[in-house]
Amino acid sequence: MNSGPAAARNFGAREAKGKLLAFIDDDCVAHTNWLGKMLEMHRQHPQALVGGLSRNAVHENVFCVANQLILDVVYDHYNADPNNAAFLASNNWLCRRDLFLKIDGFDESFSQAGGEDRDFCSRWRAAHYPIVWQRDALAEHRHYQNLANFLNMHFRYGRGAYSFHTSNIRGDRLESKSTVWFYVQLLPSLIRHMREIPSWWKRKQLLGLLFIWQVVNVLGFIQQAVRGSSEKPTAAVGAK
Repeated sequence: MNSGPAAARNFGAREAKGKLLAFIDDDCVAHTNWLGKMLEMHRQHPQALVGGLSRNAVHENVFCVANQLILDVVYDHYNADPNNAAFLASNNWLCRRDLFLKIDGFDESFSQAGGEDRDFCSRWRAAHYPIVWQRDALAEHRHYQNLANFLNMHFRYGRGAYSFHTSNIRGDRLESKSTVWFYVQLLPSLIRHMREIPSWWKRKQLLGLLFIWQVVNVLGFIQQAVRGSSEKPTAAVGAK
């Protein structure tokens, strides 16, 4: 039975024999020097969770472009100092196996893809281990989406954001920056990244999808607050 990516990664970590763990998703393709660049940064920061740079490789798909844009503004917020980062998506990671196991790996109550990485980064920093973003370690993300996939994913992310933030309120998580500050930074960050997109038509489409992203996140957040479910759904990149 499929128990989700958190359980799968934990199983792999327990079975691994080496001192280091490297994670990359099955819809990502690492560049030839990816592992070398990750190891290079690990040697400089031996206790760090090291993450690489993830880039959308499906440029013709506007939903994929929108997801990359969301990831970019989230990284702008959390990782302004790459040597003192606060969040890395788990499709592009390297860390010491003993430290991974020491903080109990991924929280398996996140049974769907998404929020296990945000939760893990929070607990990693709470244990006083650093997070470092190695932007020279590139992996291309090749995951096609349509509108239904986009809506479903970000609705789940909104549900998970509620669970994540309520766990912070209970004091067992670390959130490094406030939600208010994220939105203060959001507009200038979006403007900067939008300037890199030459097509005016695509810019208009992306603005619409970014609005939808926030609406469905809020709806998911509200639904989870009303349900008060004991099962922790997916938190997310970009779910605030």
